[in-house]
Amino acid sequence: INTIVMIIWFIGMSVALIFTIASYFKVKRQMANAVRFEGNVFMSEKVGSPFALGFIRPRIYIPYGVDRGTYEQIIAHERCHIKRLDHVIKPLAFLILAVHWFNPLCWLFLKGVLADLELSCDERVLIKIGFDRAKDYASSLLESRQGATVFASAFGGAKIRTRIENILSFKKLTWLSLT
Repeated sequence: INTIVMIIWFIGMSVALIFTIASYFKVKRQMANAVRFEGNVFMSEKVGSPFALGFIRPRIYIPYGVDRGTYEQIIAHERCHIKRLDHVIKPLAFLILAVHWFNPLCWLFLKGVLADLELSCDERVLIKIGFDRAKDYASSLLESRQGATVFASAFGGAKIRTRIENILSFKKLTWLSLT
């Protein structure tokens, strides 16, 4: 019976790994014709929602036609992901899930990690752009939410409602509130 369990585990892990790797290369192939806009920012008609992709030299992909205000907020968000190495953390989280695919807690772990990565970057952007622009940032998030990919760090990713509620209620912590 141990052999049967090991075979089932190995098949599940293989399917999860193949799906993850195939998703990554599918998105990478779709972005092959993206046009460099500036620095590591590329534009493509195939981008539904902005995201960062790549391990060694990650690139930011955005759709055509993004207005300047939205562009700055998107870039700040995606650069935050890159600076914090989320493009490395996310694949590691998927790898952990692939190995422990049978454990429901790992599925919750992945969901929590992905949500926390987005919420944390939202907070960093709000600190950078100023709290008075929170409504503009939330609006940018809503505009770019469709078309997020599974593997890419999407500006329009996980739990839009929760993110917007957090953005609109975000207050900068003071030393007094930390004690």
